[in-house]
Amino acid sequence: MNLVLPYPVSANRYWRTFRGRQVVSKEAVEYKRAAAIAATESGHGGVFMGRVRVGISLAPKKPRRASKAVTRCVDLDNALKVTIDALKGICYADDAQIWSLYAERVDPVPGGAVYVSVQEIAE
Repeated sequence: MNLVLPYPVSANRYWRTFRGRQVVSKEAVEYKRAAAIAATESGHGGVFMGRVRVGISLAPKKPRRASKAVTRCVDLDNALKVTIDALKGICYADDAQIWSLYAERVDPVPGGAVYVSVQEIAE
């Protein structure tokens, strides 16, 4: 399964403390909803129950002006955590099923994106 997700929220904004408990933020809920829509639009047939291999390519937001502006990007490891959490229950039942993980940062695109590949691994 191959998905194109919106640019992820920062891991620092994914979790919030509410009444002394860690909860998922409103932004995180919206991101998970966007991931579910992307999975549905890709024709994904359901949640994998076995081991999976996940590949993630993070494309930062392209600057509006092609100048000397530095392309800003969330840290790759933060993008991994947010993306993996967002796909839990959509592509796999639990992130403990991830047996192989590949991540890279690629060239910027307008608005930013995360390209995700999830494949079931034969046990």
